[in-house]
Amino acid sequence: MATVEINNDYCLLSFKSINSVDTILFSIKLISHFTTVYGIDSGEGKSWLFDMLIRMRAANELQITCIGTKGESYDVVFASLDTFKELLEQEERKVIIVDEVFINKSSGLLKLVNSCNHFLVVITRSFPIAANSPLNGIYTVHVDSTGKFHIELINKQGLIPLTTSLKDADIIVTEASSRRSENQLLQFLIKKFNKNILLIAADGKDKIQAKLLWCTKKYPEKRIVVFTDLYNISAQLKLLVKRCKQNPNIVFYNYGCFEELLCESSFIAQVKKYFNKKSFDYITLERFFEEKVHFLTKGTFIEYSHHKPIMSECYLQECVLCANLCEFYTENKLQDLLDSYVGIPIYEYFCKKKEIFELKTDKSNLKNIFFTEQNKN
Repeated sequence: MATVEINNDYCLLSFKSINSVDTILFSIKLISHFTTVYGIDSGEGKSWLFDMLIRMRAANELQITCIGTKGESYDVVFASLDTFKELLEQEERKVIIVDEVFINKSSGLLKLVNSCNHFLVVITRSFPIAANSPLNGIYTVHVDSTGKFHIELINKQGLIPLTTSLKDADIIVTEASSRRSENQLLQFLIKKFNKNILLIAADGKDKIQAKLLWCTKKYPEKRIVVFTDLYNISAQLKLLVKRCKQNPNIVFYNYGCFEELLCESSFIAQVKKYFNKKSFDYITLERFFEEKVHFLTKGTFIEYSHHKPIMSECYLQECVLCANLCEFYTENKLQDLLDSYVGIPIYEYFCKKKEIFELKTDKSNLKNIFFTEQNKN
């Protein structure tokens, strides 16, 4: 199962042979600041590919285009060790194809990489660490027996098994710490709907693989669902793939990040603000959604910040129980919070069979009803 496509812009980077009948050599989607072209094993053709593309372009045998969803086009350049820093400092956005060796030359260069305006397509001989690619932005390259290159998404073969269902989940592991972001929401839902699920907080992306190893040893037959940010997974991917090979009961919930779940909900869509920045302006899609949700909620009852990722009581308390009549009133809080393509599987598992009490009233008399019920008690 492929990762979820977000509703943001993307660019299609295509490599076409001018003199060949097979015109298109390959195409890849650029959905974020980093795209990684990676080989699992040595000798798969990564360096060969990089050198071949440079030679073909120099000989006018290769046409490279990068077209965005709105028809905009970007220049595509190959970086060498001598030109990489100069290219990064240029203001006009480009697609820079680079060997990862250049990125790791110095911390100063890496800082430029992480703050530049460009699309980086990183061809790497080792596992991507400096390149913060989303799971659906990491490609593999290999050469078949005829000498033809093949490039496909690394997760096409399900190295990281994905799911959009929590059915039969015995254990849920969250990247978040206890009582923060997705862990806080899931903890609330498990308790509210009395689900027999063990919830484990990994307390950081780097610690997930250790929790999975522990679960595999202690509960080898249990089904484990992992909630982590698939929009920034490069550095952890190798160990997570290893854990999945060790335990076929491990699956990952198919979402980019928790902030995306909030941003895409109709609950937050009520905010009368317009966030005019684009996902391409951020080092990762995760960062984009972090800033977007903070911008939309800042100064309100539902303010949420990645630096203090705690959901306020307003997210989880039904409005009928609240004395504040505000613009976030809704008759079914959880439904509105989980009604996006990201949240619907969570809602269907926890809430679908719940009998929803429909309060047939309006905001003007809600407070009177609330205080009347309080006085009765």
